[in-house]
Amino acid sequence: MDPLSKALFANKFAGILVVGPDGIELANKRATQMLGRSLEQIQKAEIGTLLSFDREDNSLQHLIAASQESVVRGLARHSEGDVIPVDIQAEKCEGNGDRTVLIISDARDRESYNTLKQQFIKRVTDDLRSPLTAINGALAILKSGRLTKLGDSVRNVVVIAERNCKRLTLMINNILDFERYESGTIVIQPRRCDLGVLLEQSLEMVKVFGEERGITLDKKIESINVSADDERLPQVFANIVRAAIARAADQSSIEVKASDADGWADVTVSYVRDTDREASQVIDPEDDWTMTGIGLINLDMVRHVIELHHGTLTLNEKEGADRHSFWVRLPISMV
Repeated sequence: MDPLSKALFANKFAGILVVGPDGIELANKRATQMLGRSLEQIQKAEIGTLLSFDREDNSLQHLIAASQESVVRGLARHSEGDVIPVDIQAEKCEGNGDRTVLIISDARDRESYNTLKQQFIKRVTDDLRSPLTAINGALAILKSGRLTKLGDSVRNVVVIAERNCKRLTLMINNILDFERYESGTIVIQPRRCDLGVLLEQSLEMVKVFGEERGITLDKKIESINVSADDERLPQVFANIVRAAIARAADQSSIEVKASDADGWADVTVSYVRDTDREASQVIDPEDDWTMTGIGLINLDMVRHVIELHHGTLTLNEKEGADRHSFWVRLPISMV
């Protein structure tokens, strides 16, 4: 089997069956899972006992003919009696021993994807609408001229608009970086930076999220030199603090502490966990893509960017502990 065929056969999302003149010859791991049978059991079975679809019969010939028109909707029959709705595609391999390749995908995955896509669009729409409304309101007040003689009031309106612009920028950068993360094209451009300054920038980005729930940010930040991408690292810490805000109890405080020891810069973001909030509102650190009431956070992507800086991200969450924390370690720049 050539390298490309091996890679396709190792597919973890679709079941693949190779059918020859004498029956089923090969099945990948995903196919054995979907059918609840070993390779030997699958090889001894007839196609019609494994797969069924709405045609005249369940023969391989009808499956190939139906696949030429469109993807066939059918059922995969598990050995324990369960049936799984599947999409089936059959491709005839001419000149290769008259073999047919069946590609079987779980239709529930498609439905789950569509649901997540709808939730994503709704969440993005809601999250973008809030800061845009605030910015639009601030600009409308300035345009009216009512604050011309009120210096402090004008400043406050501008501050609101500025904060919400930063909020929008963070959301958009997260979406763009997620695309780069998925395609493996995130690149950092490290230079000597003051970690304290970068943390101050990140806290300014997310300050408004904490204020919405009465959460204060308690800073204990030292000036530490690190080699870092001064655009991506503030965004990384902003997302970590947002994750803490999503988990923290209302009207509580989040401590952001930066210190150096043994050639490492340690940043901890600690918080009091809100045990009363619904599970759907709380970030699961194992989720690749988490949607919360305060925006879109990808902790796996955050961890990846930190690792590009030769650092680590750890979630310290102990049952019964008063405070939990995110802990980031970065190497100190000696240059």
